[in-house]
Formats: sequence, structure tokens, C-alpha cells
Amino acid sequence: MKLDLSNVPEGIAYGGPSIGDVYPSLGGANRQARWKVIVGISGGTVHFLTFDENGEVCGSTSYGLHAVEKRYRVGRVTNLGPLHVEWDGAP
Repeated sequence: MKLDLSNVPEGIAYGGPSIGDVYPSLGGANRQARWKVIVGISGGTVHFLTFDENGEVCGSTSYGLHAVEKRYRVGRVTNLGPLHVEWDGAP
């Protein structure tokens, strides 16, 4: 018997932490935080924005990549893309 993995949808297949991955918040200093979303990975560090139960940003945090690899991803933000800046006073 063999498990057919040829049709696993993108977003379910997991190749390690990536931008847009969602994890539950496990407590810590920011008691309002319920969810963490990866917004950046640099070197061996993963950067998150944290969100409260209303979906509002309530903080940020960073963890070592090795620690995030051990966590269970619960979802993925699919429309997290570049932030386009409208500069004040630009010529």
C-alpha cells in the first residue's frame, strides 16, 4: 500500500516555516495574543505579527527557526504580499 501524495494542494504540503503561516499563540507576555502569523524570515530567525481574538494586531515577536519547526501550523494567510508604500512629500 502507498499513499498518493501527487495531488496535495499547495498550502497543505508543508516544507517548513514560510511567510504567511499561522500558528496558535501559546501565551507568554502578551496575554491578548491568540494567533501568530509569519511576516519575515531572516537567517535563523522567524518574525511574527500577533493578533488578538478580534483579528487586530496586538504585537510582534521573533523565534529561532529551530523552535518554529517544532510547532504545528494551523493555517496560512494566502494574500500576504508586498506592502506598497505611498511616500509623503515624494516628488
